[in-house]
Parts: sequence; structure tokens; C-alpha cells
Amino acid sequence: MALFAPVAPLKILRQLDDANQLGNYHLVLAHDVLEHSAGFARLFNVKYQFATVIVDNSVIELGMPEFNVDSMIKACKVFNQCREVVPVLPDVLLNYDKTCKAVEVALRQWAVHEDNRDRWGNTYPLMFVPQGINWKEIVKCAEQFQGEKAIKWIGIARNFTPILKSRWEITQTLQALFPDCKFHQLGFSDDIADDILCTRMDHVTGIDSAVPLRIADYGMKLSLTVDMYPKRGNWWHEVDVATPLMLDNLKLVRKWIEHKPGK
Repeated sequence: MALFAPVAPLKILRQLDDANQLGNYHLVLAHDVLEHSAGFARLFNVKYQFATVIVDNSVIELGMPEFNVDSMIKACKVFNQCREVVPVLPDVLLNYDKTCKAVEVALRQWAVHEDNRDRWGNTYPLMFVPQGINWKEIVKCAEQFQGEKAIKWIGIARNFTPILKSRWEITQTLQALFPDCKFHQLGFSDDIADDILCTRMDHVTGIDSAVPLRIADYGMKLSLTVDMYPKRGNWWHEVDVATPLMLDNLKLVRKWIEHKPGK
């Protein structure tokens, strides 16, 4: 069963927790965690010891991946009581060559870092996000890191949807290349119906997004028929309250992806 990770600033995550809607599957932004580390630690390390926390490299928010190994490990350590903490390796949107080079450097640095293990002594399971401008480049990027033992997760970027029309085929292809990895759909694209269907695929753990929460500020209920929702703007810094419509949208998207036939 796939799970949904709501992406939001800490103050909204706290309110989702108060409403018992935070869940046990999360994606957080490394730079945001480092800025509010005490607050994230208080929220996650008491009630969410069985949670999976994906620590994203903030490539969308910052324009370039914020992957300093020391900083990423520091962000991961904030969630030291959680079951599984997954750092996302650097990627450069739609750029095969720069992504490969960044991942190569990061893997070398990660392997020799003296503090690259969680509280149980296990090395952190790294997420790799292949990139490219077309199917061939994305697969070529992925093939460069087949057999890399530190990579335990594969992220399927949302920017694949406009260039490939769907994440379905590329997800299947990457699953063939990395049969022992877990898979996560990174964010909602402008085709939410495709996002939902690809998240319901076998062996996909889940998807993250701020969209179900963010559009509630426009009074919008989540729908599969909307071609494009309003862009994020300054929502992250302006939002203060988790409204009833936010909670309704969150429950709806979870129903879409978590329900299986016969359940």
C-alpha cells in the first residue's frame, strides 16, 4: 500500500499532528530542517518512531541541490528516533551530465564520512534521482549507478511527466534496473491523475506534495480533472493555519492512493 507524505512548513505539520493527520510517511527539506532543527526533533522523535522520513536535497526550492554531506547528515540526525531516514542524493533538473557528476562526488564523500550511520549503526539508505531530457538520457543516467550498494531508494522526478507524458513507463524501467530498491514518486506534476496511477503501481512506497494543502488556501478541493493548479508563490512563508479544507484534501489524496481493490 502506497502512502502520502504532506509537504509543508513546520507550523502546519504540527497542526496536522494535532488533527492526527500527519501520518508515518514524510518528506522534509534539508535546508528547512536545519533552520528549525529543534522543532522538527520535538515533533518527530516522540510520536513518530516508526516513520519513514525522506530528507530532500531542496533542488526545487533552491534551484540547485543543497547537498553538502555534512549538512545532510546533520539534517538526518534530527530524526534519530525514526525507523528509516532517507537522504536524497543531489540531482540537477533535466541534466544527465551534471546529475551523474554530482552523484559520483556525493557517493564518494558519503562513503568516507565518519558519521554516515544512524543510531543503530546502519548506513543511511540513499535515494538516487536519475535525470535527463528524454527517456534515453534518464535511463543512461540510471545505468551509471546500477549495483551501487549505498543506493536503496529511487526517486521518480515530477519533471518527467511533461517530457515523457507519464511516469508509468520510466518507473517500470527503473524498477527493472534497480529490482531491490524502494521507489518514491517525487511531488505532484500538472497531471495528478497520472501521479496517482503511478503511485499505485506495485513496489512504489508513496508520493509527496504540498499541493493538496496549498490549493486549499484558494478554496479549491483536490480534483483529478483540473489541468493546472495555482503555482506555489510565497505560500510556504505565508500560510499559518491548517484549515478544514486542507484536512479534507489530505484525506482524499490518501484515499486515492492507499485504497486497493477488495480493501
